[in-house]
Amino acid sequence: MAVLWVIVAAPIAAACQRLTLALMGEELGADYVRTARAKGVPTASCCRGGGSAERRCGCDDGWTMTADELRACCLAPPGALEDFPFGPETSVFKVGGKIFALSALGREPLQVSVKCEPDLGASLRESYAAIAPGCHLNKRHWITVTLGGDAPDRLVRDLVEDSYDLVAPRRPQA
Repeated sequence: MAVLWVIVAAPIAAACQRLTLALMGEELGADYVRTARAKGVPTASCCRGGGSAERRCGCDDGWTMTADELRACCLAPPGALEDFPFGPETSVFKVGGKIFALSALGREPLQVSVKCEPDLGASLRESYAAIAPGCHLNKRHWITVTLGGDAPDRLVRDLVEDSYDLVAPRRPQA
């Protein structure tokens, strides 16, 4: 009976809890979500509330991503590691020995540099004032995003994931 609970009921219960929290957040609005986050109460799949097992991290309710949330977002993909080859102030996030994101997490304003397809990078730089060519990096393949600007947190998370996907080792196809 215990095995049946682990296989069937536990995942369903977890999904119901996530759905309930998500609906509560939508029903009660952004003020509730901010208050709950400040108190450490889980809201949807919010990074501050403990998050979920999903690869994506955090909700996007107009709250600006913190350095801890950015770190969690960069470390969420499988095999992602944090390293400090440029000194203790610069976090370098790698997968398979290749860099996919860099950030001085203690600096204000908080920025993150990510690898990006050249055409997408050019389009994003034209669309958002908070996105610039990669600082001290190949400006064709890297962009730097200033958090808290006009680029929403959801876009930042998507860019981190896309950067990871660009450099992650490929599995050989059978």
